[in-house]
Amino acid sequence: MKKTDPIAEEIKSIKKTASETLSKCWPEAFFIAFFSMGVPIMVYLLIYILAILTNSGVSYSSLPIPNDFHNPVFTVGAIIIAVTAYLASSPLYIGIQWFYLQLAGGDIMPVSSIFVPYKSREFFLKALKLRLIVALRRFFVIVPCIFVIDLVYQYVVCNVSIPDTLSDVIFGLCILLTIFILIQRTVKYLPSGYLIVEYTDSKSSDIIKMCREFYKSYPVPLLRLIISFVGLMILCLFMFPLLLLVPYMMLSIAIYTKRHIIGETDSDNLPDSMEKPAAYDIR
Repeated sequence: MKKTDPIAEEIKSIKKTASETLSKCWPEAFFIAFFSMGVPIMVYLLIYILAILTNSGVSYSSLPIPNDFHNPVFTVGAIIIAVTAYLASSPLYIGIQWFYLQLAGGDIMPVSSIFVPYKSREFFLKALKLRLIVALRRFFVIVPCIFVIDLVYQYVVCNVSIPDTLSDVIFGLCILLTIFILIQRTVKYLPSGYLIVEYTDSKSSDIIKMCREFYKSYPVPLLRLIISFVGLMILCLFMFPLLLLVPYMMLSIAIYTKRHIIGETDSDNLPDSMEKPAAYDIR
């Protein structure tokens, strides 16, 4: 008799629930996905325009990409644009996660609810702080790993006489290792945005601690849930619309977080600063 895989069954159940729930609110989900993807597109366009205005080099392959960072005006301007957009949009992405967390509980909220974090200065700063902490934690692990992998590749592959096939294999393994590290660090803190809107009075440090402890105890299910979308991610390079995939993934993660992190958390075991408050009321 074939043994059932409980994790696979749970992932199947989560994705089925997400699909059925989204069928009731695709217009809202489409708009939010389009709006959220518009932020990086806007940043790209602003940097591209800046490159033209400062006479910086622009390469034209599949997309026009600025390639001359020797111009200090362009370099500083591009950094200012990117950092400003990141800081200003941080509460927006937290608001989007709140929307999906409510949707995971069966409540379809108005699209305007994603802007709620901007109404509270305290929560705005808290959302910004959490996103910066998560970004830095990823950065200080991923960048050194990429540097070491690149160093190993450069000195082992480029300076040692080995067959081209073996060289390609080593290069491929380096790429896969980099991708794995990126996924691992992303998945580890993935629930943080959903948790801070559930525990709105909590400290960022407690949210990070909760993510870390949960991932340490149960890393496989959430990782497998993310990996289950890889096929659709690849299809997005060809024909599968990203506007379908983004809501599907975000709601699936929200359902998982609600079921297995928030739903199974004993309030008696939470840090004092993570007592459940009444989430911000926008109804």
